[in-house]
Amino acid sequence: MNLKISGLLVFVTLLLSCKQNDTIKQHIIIEATDSLTIEFPTKKWYRILYTELNVKENKLLLLLGSNSFCSPMLYQYNLSSASWDSISFKSITPEGSQIDFFHYLSKDSIYLFCDIHSENNDSLIILTNDKAENRKTIALKHPYIRNTYAPYCDTSLLVKPVAWFNFNSINKHNIFLSFTDYNFTRFKADSLKHIQHPLIAYYDLAKDSLIMNNNIWYPDLSDGFYPWGAYFTNISLGAKGNPLVSFSYTPTFLEWDIKENKLIKHEINSEATDSILPYKEYIDEQYSTTQPYYGLLVFDNYNKTYTRHIVYPNETYGDFKNIQIHTDENFNVIGESYNQPLYIPLANGWNLDFFNSQNENKIILKKIKYAYRPYDESLFVEKMRAAQNQKIEKLENYKCSIGINRKADNTFEPSELLLYFKNRLHIEDSTYVVYAVQNNACPGCVNYVYKFFKLNKEIIESKPFYLLIVEDDKSIVTSILNEYEIKSFKNLKQDSIFNYQVFHPYLENNPRLILIKNNQIITDSIYAPDNLPEMIYNSLDFINFKH
Repeated sequence: MNLKISGLLVFVTLLLSCKQNDTIKQHIIIEATDSLTIEFPTKKWYRILYTELNVKENKLLLLLGSNSFCSPMLYQYNLSSASWDSISFKSITPEGSQIDFFHYLSKDSIYLFCDIHSENNDSLIILTNDKAENRKTIALKHPYIRNTYAPYCDTSLLVKPVAWFNFNSINKHNIFLSFTDYNFTRFKADSLKHIQHPLIAYYDLAKDSLIMNNNIWYPDLSDGFYPWGAYFTNISLGAKGNPLVSFSYTPTFLEWDIKENKLIKHEINSEATDSILPYKEYIDEQYSTTQPYYGLLVFDNYNKTYTRHIVYPNETYGDFKNIQIHTDENFNVIGESYNQPLYIPLANGWNLDFFNSQNENKIILKKIKYAYRPYDESLFVEKMRAAQNQKIEKLENYKCSIGINRKADNTFEPSELLLYFKNRLHIEDSTYVVYAVQNNACPGCVNYVYKFFKLNKEIIESKPFYLLIVEDDKSIVTSILNEYEIKSFKNLKQDSIFNYQVFHPYLENNPRLILIKNNQIITDSIYAPDNLPEMIYNSLDFINFKH
């Protein structure tokens, strides 16, 4: 793909409006009033995927995973005895599936939400208990449902709509589900009305039926191409028990009153950021992450407040810059907080300190209160604008630093890619193999390549084999090196998405193999999941390795 860098610089515009909203008068500082730190129950799994606090049984329930996989265990921490135990659900979950989400009602009623990595199988809801007995299996069957990790993208999207399935929220009687279509970013927004499909549904546990809402659609779309992630939908439960459907590109969100079967439109605006602007043409996903986006909308039942998160991309604005808009239970804005920890409400006033827990591999629970300060947006807004300008300057400086005079349409010559390998990655060989792995590719693809290097590193590191890991988050890189035991691999290279994407000409982020002989590029290809063995064989054959 020939990326239009000139278009990117012109049309990626951050909407940091200077409007004043009379309802917002306070800058909020979030202060912790109590804290509890709990060590992870295992070092094998180090990412918190989901957690619940069961007040009645006084225990914390935790679903953990690694960089690419989810544990089949439900870990339980007894707050009274300060001890861990676990339940293994491996025997009742289908082979090739993983647990993405759970809901713990009691020892006798635990709902598991399973994602099956196959195009021929359904996603499942399994009702089980603390003895891991399968009490009931619910297969979700609907034309719009496909599991999240299936690599079988439907290229005829304009003719046959296909949505990917995501588990979201549950209350006592209904499980609420959302649908996201990852292909929409490739089409102009005004063409999407021809392929409209449901964005939300709920499974009625009492009636054993799936109820789709055919009336909810992306609100406030402008004409153009929206950036990657703009069409993601989030579902959370509101103060009245109704699902709230929010979107990453707009302050508008919808409340579905399921008893009356009607939609109520709401809006929570930030003083610093409004809507995300579309581009005039399609922009590759990694270049389109220069704009902030709306994240979670959560209700804290203990404090009777809502918090809506706006996230600013690390590459443009620095590590974890964010806005949180706080409202009362009727969506009246109380104030905003800038660059505060991300707290996810659990129960009894306890909140999960999410990012600090992930970074420290500990569960950090806190009780919080709001401290109010006079509201002044100007300093924060100007700082965000300066960061946007630095992004543009950084891109231009980066091109110059590696000796490239980039063309306006961002095509590049083979010699420029070789300069990147030499000047940026410091590869001095004239004949060599480069595996470029972007960590946001399909988990199975990434795992396949990493496992190849893990199992064969002692043999292939004597050859000119280079592994390039493309990832911005240093903690994720560290976890990859530890999980796959490749920290000591001598031909290991790492670079940011920002730097690498200038030389990635493909729409997809599949693992990429580049073969160079006598400083000439012989092959430059990406590989689909089914062709990954061929990728390995091609690289081995290239250097006359006997296999």
